[in-house]
Amino acid sequence: MSGINSISSFLSALGANFGSGSTGNNEDLERERDQMQRKSFVRSNKVYETNEAKKNAEAVR
Repeated sequence: MSGINSISSFLSALGANFGSGSTGNNEDLERERDQMQRKSFVRSNKVYETNEAKKNAEAVR
């Protein structure tokens, strides 16, 4: 789970850096950052579910 937190904090910092430029693209950048966070979260969940499925399969054996 620490991977999700580090990715999230990295993306937040990235958003803050771009936000300081104040180019008017802040909404686009926030939307893009949110999409990246969602994709990262979905990937992390898939990895977690795969690992849990492997554990369950081994437990059944």
